Amino acid sequence: MPPIKVLVVEDEVITGRVISEELTLIGYAVTDLATSDEETFASISENKPDIVLMDILLKGSSRDGIEIATILRQEYHLPVIYITAHTDDTTLERARRSEPYGYLVKPFDERDLRVAIETASYKHSMERQLALREAQLSAILKSTHDAVIATDRVAEVIYMNTAAENLTGWHFDEALGKEVTEIFRLVDEYSGEEIANPVPQVLRSGQVTYLNDSTTMIDRYGTQKPVCDSASPIYLPSGEIDGAVMVLWDMSDRKRTEAALRESELRFRNAFENAAIGMALNMIDGKFFKVNQALCEILGYSESELLSLTHQEITHEEDKQADLDATNSLLAGEISSFKLEKRFLHKDGYIVWILLSVSLVRDISQHPMYLIAQMQNISDRKQAEISLYQLNKELEDRVSQRTEALKQTEVNLIAANAQLERTNAELARATRLKDEFLASMSHEFRTPLNAILGMAEGMQTKVFGEVNELQIRALQTIESSGAHLLELINDILDIAKIESGRIELEYAPISVETLCKASLIFIKQQALKKNIQIETKLQPNLPSLIADERRIRQVLINLLNNAVKFTPESGRITIEVKILPPELVTTTSAQQHFLRISVIDTGIGIALENMQKLFHPFIQIDSALNRQYQGTGLGLALVKRIVELHSGRVGLTSELGVGSCFSIDLPCTPTVPLPSTSAENTNIKSRSPDQVINTSRLIFLIDDNEAYINTISNYLEAKNYRIFLAKNTQETIALAKIYQPDLLLMDIQMPVTNGLEVLKQIRRELNLVNVPVIVLTGLGMAGDREQYLEAGATAFLTQPIKLNQLSATIQQLLQ
Repeated sequence: MPPIKVLVVEDEVITGRVISEELTLIGYAVTDLATSDEETFASISENKPDIVLMDILLKGSSRDGIEIATILRQEYHLPVIYITAHTDDTTLERARRSEPYGYLVKPFDERDLRVAIETASYKHSMERQLALREAQLSAILKSTHDAVIATDRVAEVIYMNTAAENLTGWHFDEALGKEVTEIFRLVDEYSGEEIANPVPQVLRSGQVTYLNDSTTMIDRYGTQKPVCDSASPIYLPSGEIDGAVMVLWDMSDRKRTEAALRESELRFRNAFENAAIGMALNMIDGKFFKVNQALCEILGYSESELLSLTHQEITHEEDKQADLDATNSLLAGEISSFKLEKRFLHKDGYIVWILLSVSLVRDISQHPMYLIAQMQNISDRKQAEISLYQLNKELEDRVSQRTEALKQTEVNLIAANAQLERTNAELARATRLKDEFLASMSHEFRTPLNAILGMAEGMQTKVFGEVNELQIRALQTIESSGAHLLELINDILDIAKIESGRIELEYAPISVETLCKASLIFIKQQALKKNIQIETKLQPNLPSLIADERRIRQVLINLLNNAVKFTPESGRITIEVKILPPELVTTTSAQQHFLRISVIDTGIGIALENMQKLFHPFIQIDSALNRQYQGTGLGLALVKRIVELHSGRVGLTSELGVGSCFSIDLPCTPTVPLPSTSAENTNIKSRSPDQVINTSRLIFLIDDNEAYINTISNYLEAKNYRIFLAKNTQETIALAKIYQPDLLLMDIQMPVTNGLEVLKQIRRELNLVNVPVIVLTGLGMAGDREQYLEAGATAFLTQPIKLNQLSATIQQLLQ
C-alpha cells in the first residue's frame, strides 16, 4: 500500500523542515513545504497530496491557514490538520467552523502526529465512501419508475425522487417538511370514499402496509390516478422507528391495457359467436373446444356434439391427407396460415363443401397453443362450377364447329380484301388523275384567259395604240366576259378541291373591320351603277378572327355580289357584324363565342321552299331568273363549304319582294381586336404609270405560250423594259449568266422541264443567286406558293394576272 502523501504548510522554514523529517521517519511521503497560500495551491495542483498539515498563522501570505483550509475543504475536498502554537478561543472557534480533521498544538511528539494523520485519513476515507453510497442510492431512486417518498417519525416528508414529483405534482423542495397527507390523498376508485394514508399507521404499528387494487391517488392538481402502494417503517440501529418509506406505482397504463384487453376479448367473442360463417377453435390434436352457432347449422351438429369430435372425424376420406399435410406445415412454422377447399360430412350423411382458412395461435414462447378455423359453405358455388364446366364443354364443341366455319369465312374475306385493295388502287389512281386533270385544266383555262384579259386591259389603257369609244366598249365586253369565265373556273376548281379534301386553310388573325372594307371594294362600282346604298354596322370592340383571310373574303364577296345582283336600282345593302352570346349558339362548348357577319339586301327575296336548294352546286331556283341574272349556282355552295371548313355555319332568312339576309357564324375568342388597316395596305405598293422607269432594266421572260408571250412582252416593252424571250430553259440559264438580267419572269408549267427543278437550278448558279424571280402559275393549288418560295422564288402570282399588278410587283422588286 503506498504511503500517505502529506503537504506541510508552515511559514517558519526550519520548523517546517523538522516536521517534514519527522513525517518521513515515521513512514509518510512529504510532497512539499509551502509557506504561503500561493505556494499551497500551486503545490496541490502539481503534487496531489492526501492530507495537508496547515499552520494557522502564515506570515507574508494574503490568507491565513484557516481561510486556506476552508478553500481546500470546499473546492479540493482535502482533509486539513491544523498545527499551531495559538490556542485562544477565537482562533479555535474559527478553526472549528472550517471543519478540520485534526488539531495539533506545538510542540507535539511523533505519536500525536501519527494519530492525527491516521485518524484524519480514516475519517476522510469513510466520508468519501459514504458520499459515494449516497450518490449511488440517489441515482437509483431517481432512475426508478416507482415513486419513493420518505418521512421522518412524525410523517413529514424528508425525501422524494423524480418519479414521486411527477406522480404527485410536488417538487421535493416544496414538499420538504410537509406532512405526507398534504402531498396527496387516496380514494376508492369505485365508491369514491377516502382511504386513510398508510404512513401514520406504519409509524404506529411498525408493520408493512399495502393498498388494494382499486386505490386512486388525487395529486396536487386534483387529477385522479390509479396506484398500487406499499408503506414500510425505517428503523434505527437501536430498533426504534425513525420514519417510513412509501412506494407508489402508477397503474394508469396497466389499467388502460386491461380495459383494452377486456374490450378486445369482448369484440372477439361477439365476432366469433355472431359470425355469418362457421368459426371454431381446435386443439393441436384437432379436437373442437369452441364452436359458433353458424358452424353447427352448416354441419347439422349441436354444439355439445361437435365438442366431442375432432375435425378429422367429419372430414371426407379423400381430403384428410391434404388437410393433415397443411396442418403439419403450419405447426412446423413453414407457413403462417393456410386456405383450402375440402369436404365435410354433414350429420345427415351428405357432403358439404367448405372453404377452410386456418391460423395458428402461439404463446409468448412461440409454442403452438390452438388453431383458429374459419369455414364458409361453398356447396352452391361448387354446384355452379359443375354446371359451368358442363356448359363450357358444350361451348367448346360449338366453338370448334364455328371455328371451321370462320376459317372458310376468312378465306372468303381475304379474297374480298384483295379485290377491295385493287378497287382502292383504282380509286386512288382515279383521284390522282382527277387532281392532275384539274391542275391541267386550270392551266389550260387560265393561259388563254391571260392573253384575252391582258390584251383587253392593255388596249383599254392604249398601250398598243389609240382606240375609239366603240372599240373600248367592245374591249370592256371582252374583259367582263373573260372575268366571268375566270370566276366560273375558280369556283369549279374550289368546289373540286373542297370535295376532294385537298384544300388547306391558312389560319391567321384577321381584323374584321379591315376584312369588311376590303370585301366592299369589289362591289362598290357595281353598286354605284345601280345607285345602291351601302351601309356598314359594326359592333364596337369586335374581336379578331382566326381564319383563312382569303377564303373568308371570298365568302363575303360572293354574298355581296349576290346582294348587288338581286337588288334592284336604288336599293340598299347592309353588312352587319356582331358578337353572339354563347347561349344563342348550338355548340358542344357552352363557352364558345361566335361572330356573326350578315349581308342584308332589299332584293327580290326567296321563297321558303327554295331556300335549301340555294346551297347545292350548279342549282338556281328558277330558270327564268337564270336567264335574267347571270350565274352558275356555285357561289353559295362555296360559301357554305368554306364556312363549314372553319367550323361555322350559314344562315338565311328571306321574304319575297322584301329582301334577304345571309349570315355566317364563325367561332372567335373575345380578345383585344386587331388594329384596322386600310384595304390599300394589303396590296403591293404600286407606282403611277407616268413615273420614271429605269430603261436599262433587262427582263428574261420564260414561257411557251405565244399569245401570253405577246401580251406580256408588248405590255412590258410599252413600259420601257427590255425583254428577252426564252422557251428553252437550259439556253436561258446559259444566256442569263452572260447578260445578267435584272429580273426573271417564268411560267412553272413548261413542257418537258419541271418548273420547281428549274428554279432550284437557277439558284444554284452563283451569278443568278440574287436575281429576283417572279413565278407565274395557272394552278394555284394549296401549298404551291410556300413550295416555290422555299425553292427560291421572290414572288408568286396566280394567272390570269392584272398587268398593272405585274408592273407594280416588278417595280417593287427592282427598287
